[in-house]
Amino acid sequence: MKKYKTKNFFESIKYAFIGIYKICKERNFRIYFGITIIFIILNILNKSNKIEWVIFIIVCLLVYVTETINTAIENIVDKLEPKENIYAKNAKDFGAATVLFCGIAFFICEGIILL
Repeated sequence: MKKYKTKNFFESIKYAFIGIYKICKERNFRIYFGITIIFIILNILNKSNKIEWVIFIIVCLLVYVTETINTAIENIVDKLEPKENIYAKNAKDFGAATVLFCGIAFFICEGIILL
């Protein structure tokens, strides 16, 4: 497992940017990004204050983080268990549920901000 250990902080940052590049290719991530753009425009038109922007940024990043973790779970499960397996299915479903929970929180927060 040592072959995946980074040598320094800057190498870790390099791999983080590679991860960002890869996650941006995922369909669901691009959909969330499109939704983010729409809500940025709505928040600008609504003249949202600083607190509302902070809430918006936090819930957006929460969705992005959970989608990234969910994608990692799906990749690992698909590699380790290519056959149908109830535990693999549950792991993937639980990962998807976390994204859904955060998406619901996003829409609730944005609904309150924009009303």
